[in-house]
Amino acid sequence: MNISFRKANTRKDQAEETRLHLLNTALKVFASKGYNKTSIKDLAREAGISQGLMYHYFTSKEDLLMATVEYHSFLPRLREILGDNREKPFRDVFKEIANQFLKLLTDETGLVNILMQESQTNPEIKKVWAKLLEEGIALLQDFVKGRIAAGEIREHNVKATAYSVFSTLLMFHFTGSALKISQMSRADFIDGILDNLIHGIKAGR
Repeated sequence: MNISFRKANTRKDQAEETRLHLLNTALKVFASKGYNKTSIKDLAREAGISQGLMYHYFTSKEDLLMATVEYHSFLPRLREILGDNREKPFRDVFKEIANQFLKLLTDETGLVNILMQESQTNPEIKKVWAKLLEEGIALLQDFVKGRIAAGEIREHNVKATAYSVFSTLLMFHFTGSALKISQMSRADFIDGILDNLIHGIKAGR
């Protein structure tokens, strides 16, 4: 490897490290202060960089919000799961999706607070939240359609399936983990919804 290429590669790595540092900092500050009450100056100070350098990486506070939420969201993990498990049975893939999604909701409390609370009053965050849901549902729909084409599952309303998976998991998280209502374990809950999804509840099936 020549010296100029190594230097260029090092600069690229440093730039990526700085970008990730800004995304982590933004999540922390947005979650603690709220999006509307946070300024670029606040973010730059917390990150330990100049405002000018902040604008080098992100054109606006909204641009930073979009990048932060997408980076910390379930989308990267969902793409990874669907890409790595093309040969696994439908049930196993859905089980991994459910487990990983619930884990993210538990681990990424800052992200959840930003999306679920501030989206009620902030149109910018509501737009980001809607975009994430649309992309996640579209990815899941494509996966299900592929399994229908392969003959593993029957034709059905694919969009309804994708919506129901995410909405059911969100409900379980907030009623079970946050509100302490559900006495069912995560594993039992996931097995239950998968049985209902795959086999249905009609007698004689």
